[in-house]
Amino acid sequence: MKIQNIYHLLQAALLLLLAASCTQEEFPAAQDKARQLTISVTDGGYNTSAVDGKITRAVENGYTTEFTEGDACGLFMVRGLYSDKKMIYSNVKLTAERDAATGKLTWKPEAGTTLEGGLSDEEYYLYYPYKADLDDTVISKLLEYAIMNPQLPFFYPLVNRWPVEVDQSSYADYTASDLMTASCTLENGKLRLDFVMAHELPLVVIEMPKTVYKFTDARIPDYTVPSAATFTSAAEPLRMADGTYRYLVNHATPAPTIEGHYDEGSKEFTITPSGLSTGSYKRYKVDGAVTTVKDYTMQRGDYLLADGNLLPKGTTLTEEQKASVAAIVFWTPAETNPEGRITPASLDFDKIMVKEHPNCTHGLAVSIKDAPGNVSWQNVNDWVADFQRGTDFNPVDKDEYVNIATGFDATGNINRILGYQNTKVLWAYNGYCKTNGKTDALVNPAEVLKTFIANNPAPANSTGWFLPSVKELHMLCYKDVDNIAYTRDNTETRDIVEVSISAVGGDALSPRNNHKRFWSSSESPSNKNGAFSVYFYNAFAQLSEKDGALNVRAVCAF
Repeated sequence: MKIQNIYHLLQAALLLLLAASCTQEEFPAAQDKARQLTISVTDGGYNTSAVDGKITRAVENGYTTEFTEGDACGLFMVRGLYSDKKMIYSNVKLTAERDAATGKLTWKPEAGTTLEGGLSDEEYYLYYPYKADLDDTVISKLLEYAIMNPQLPFFYPLVNRWPVEVDQSSYADYTASDLMTASCTLENGKLRLDFVMAHELPLVVIEMPKTVYKFTDARIPDYTVPSAATFTSAAEPLRMADGTYRYLVNHATPAPTIEGHYDEGSKEFTITPSGLSTGSYKRYKVDGAVTTVKDYTMQRGDYLLADGNLLPKGTTLTEEQKASVAAIVFWTPAETNPEGRITPASLDFDKIMVKEHPNCTHGLAVSIKDAPGNVSWQNVNDWVADFQRGTDFNPVDKDEYVNIATGFDATGNINRILGYQNTKVLWAYNGYCKTNGKTDALVNPAEVLKTFIANNPAPANSTGWFLPSVKELHMLCYKDVDNIAYTRDNTETRDIVEVSISAVGGDALSPRNNHKRFWSSSESPSNKNGAFSVYFYNAFAQLSEKDGALNVRAVCAF
């Protein structure tokens, strides 16, 4: 699946390596052996709508696509000139795989497929996303148009027949509709093809009115929450991370009318897209996309709603408001004074979270419910830290991850906010176990967290749910202190948060006479059978045996 980045116009080239074996007769006389064909792919992004008949680039709003493992493109190669053109390769599937040595993506044909190329009269064409059931009529039209109508783009017959989902509210349906194409030829005898992908379909971008929370404590930055829309038309756009909505339109057919409402149904809107151009986007501002500024004092125990908005703790909630509460705030930067501290709590310490969610700097919140069931950390003991250090864990930014295992050192990772990056390591480890027949060694809290996520969406504008580190669990029960290993017998934050959880009918963190222990995402560096947990009776952070059955709770940053 591709990831859309709508904050900046990025230019990130992805190298694809195609195995090419060609006979001596197929190449110029100077070439006497098979050579490797190297391809780079760059997303050219979206343009603004046409201005005075010309397409103009809007750098500050450009959209690019980052490809990930499992993505697939379709490759076509035409050889020959004029009427002698022949289709050599037709809809060859190239799938993105991550190279274990370099961490970079490589794009490979299916096993058993050999790609030959490199002649001067060849033209190469690429489209995304790949469709295995591409219509044979369309494929035959591609070559026909290339011969009879060379002034038209190669993919012209495909673009006009590309299926666009009416309901694009899921990322899968939106991605399936987002056709991108590219073409290139060899230059100066070099076996390198540079594909710059272009979005073929016009894009509607809908901006909603927004609320900006200006916190009374200057240590907490402003927090922006766009209004959530409910769409009543068959055409349903996809909500993006920044709160805008996006909808792709097939320019060969009339654009559908988009209708909806917001502000609990009190305000309605209708959008009729027009004047759209190929590969361009056009913005529509609902009610002027006005900004409402709200002065706010955020505290532990405040309600974090599913749409990202906040309500003060102690608010008398309506039943509708209770149903909309997704999490309870348990820490903000205002809770921590770094002066004279050794390990003051900071969201900046998790470099992976900072990079992937740069706007989630306002605090931490806990889900109102437990993840399902009491589970062991592992059924068969294995060190996840060994996997993290090894070659099977190979994200591009691997060096920015810190060790998931931690001892009791006062300045060590036991005293750091690291749950987000730890959870990514655990999910990668579990994926490795499933692929390599080690399902008995799965980290169970990370698996039940996935089940929880599927049924309990995280608040909008947040990082999404993750498994807290031992530090985050200790903060949830007590507060931010320098050495959690030797600080207990206080449940200051738990008691505050518990009141708000009870008010919305959530699962208690520590029910009377049945105090819970929660698994963290932190592992022991010296005991293969040890992972950290926190006892919510007295905030005791301890190493527990991995085969014990404990509770699981999700948290998020926002």
